[in-house]
Amino acid sequence: MMEDVLKAVKEEESKAERKGEELGEILYRKSENVSDFISLLESMGFEDIKIKYVGGEENPEEIIVTVGKTPTAEFYENNPELKEELGEGPACVLERGLFKKAAELRLGGDVEIEEVKCRVAGDDVCEFRIKRKG
Repeated sequence: MMEDVLKAVKEEESKAERKGEELGEILYRKSENVSDFISLLESMGFEDIKIKYVGGEENPEEIIVTVGKTPTAEFYENNPELKEELGEGPACVLERGLFKKAAELRLGGDVEIEEVKCRVAGDDVCEFRIKRKG
């Protein structure tokens, strides 16, 4: 039974990232500024969101998004048997898609995103690093 659940979770990761991108676009377009964007995320269960612009806010070299709690991390924390099966490594696929799309819209082009810290993997926060492609 657990193998079936884990397989289903794994199969849905690409769908989750695409849904995250769709959600990121909706939230970005609905927000007038970064504070609005953060407020919308908080209304969805995200906590302790910090956004840092490396190299200046207008034309950043990198954007670092740190989140104390994400819906995905909370799901795995509430379902330890799935967390155990998942193993180590970043897990916040929906959130990765969400922040990727919002950054693409904000920066006006394609970006690369990496989750470098993840609560599911044992870190105290989830941290996403975003850079322009090329």
